[in-house]
Amino acid sequence: MDLAPEETTSVYESLRISGPTDNADDPNTSITQPPKTKVNRRLQIALVLVGIMCAALVAIVVWSLAFTQKENSDKLNHEFESLVSANNGSNDINECMNNPCARGATCRNNHGGFDCDCLPGFTGKLCQLEISECSSRPCQNGGTCVDMVNSYRCLCSVGYLGTNCQERDPCRSSPCQNGATCRNQNDTYSCSCPFGYTGRICETMSNHCLSKPCRNGAHCENTLESFRCSCSSGFQGTLCENDINECMSKPCVRGATCINNHGGFDCDCPPGFTGKLCQLEISECSSRPCQNGGTCVDMVNSYRCLCSAGYYGTNCQGNQCRSQPCQNGATCRSYANTYSCSCRTGYSGRDCESAFLQRNLYRIVGININGKYGGRVEVKHNGVWGTVCDDYWNNTDAKVFCKSLNLPHSNAVAVQSAYFGQGTGDIWLDDVLCTGSEPNIASCKHAGWANENCGHHEDAGVLCF
Repeated sequence: MDLAPEETTSVYESLRISGPTDNADDPNTSITQPPKTKVNRRLQIALVLVGIMCAALVAIVVWSLAFTQKENSDKLNHEFESLVSANNGSNDINECMNNPCARGATCRNNHGGFDCDCLPGFTGKLCQLEISECSSRPCQNGGTCVDMVNSYRCLCSVGYLGTNCQERDPCRSSPCQNGATCRNQNDTYSCSCPFGYTGRICETMSNHCLSKPCRNGAHCENTLESFRCSCSSGFQGTLCENDINECMSKPCVRGATCINNHGGFDCDCPPGFTGKLCQLEISECSSRPCQNGGTCVDMVNSYRCLCSAGYYGTNCQGNQCRSQPCQNGATCRSYANTYSCSCRTGYSGRDCESAFLQRNLYRIVGININGKYGGRVEVKHNGVWGTVCDDYWNNTDAKVFCKSLNLPHSNAVAVQSAYFGQGTGDIWLDDVLCTGSEPNIASCKHAGWANENCGHHEDAGVLCF
């Protein structure tokens, strides 16, 4: 739409305002009023201009608001990014949780990674590498370097010592002998010898007993150039090396067997004996085995009980006389499974059931069955009756005895072992040996009156028929 006027005029003309004239001061000049249609037109143009100006002003305001919003948006974006960055930092992985560091190192976690604080002697990302202290070759004089953790050690060659083998060591070759102590003295050494040795390197023995030459516990006595051994009991020889056979002197008694051993002997005692030499008899009566008042007699490896009247058995525990088998007031003695009767004067027989036959100095103490006599043989000597021991007692002796009593004697039989009971008192005769022609047994050969070695359990007896 073309808003320009059809004719080129000035502004004043367009608004139909009279311009100044040269004759403005002329009072005769009058103001001319424009026509109404032209006034409307000018108003429209003015409104258009005002609208344009308002549109421009709005545009400026809008642009200003838009620019301010962008700056605020950029600031918000920057703050958001800072916040996101901060949040991302709080989610960092702690690599130290897996203990990645080796050799005892301390792990330090940092942003996006970790570091290992290595112990002395180690290096590397994980402290996995050991630092070689031998790389600088610190050992001198041919010494061998041994690498250690954060240190090293030098194995020195013979003759050197010190941390780096820098010093000479004359004692390194162990020149001193026999346990002597070596001491360094500048470039040389000295030996401190133990007792019994002398010399520069203690090579000479001055105490010959140090080598313990004596054997079997012998005492060594040192002499000027040698030694002497004092042997223990049971040994002999220069070094006491020979064992003496003590059994050669037969030290054991009681028939014990001698057993020689190293440095001594032992006696193997027979039953019933004890002691180093078997010289002590063991008393079997110490336990008091005999009962019912019996008397214990100690024997070799055994004992015997002398039982009181009426008791018998090994320990006098039995009594065969309980049934009172002995008659006519006789005394009963109990034995194992048997008994014996000690008859009163004038009686005989196992149970003293019959009188005995007596003639002068000889008598038979026993039984009489239908005129056949049998019993214990007794003789009288010095007014005292006694028995005869059965040693060598035979039928010939029995015949002589029966004949002396005027009893049948052709078939007489000798009886031994106190068959008709044990007598009491003396045993007058022993070892009787008759030829058969003697008038009585006292006339026969014998050991002599009261010369005997018997007991009444060996009393002789006869059967006369």
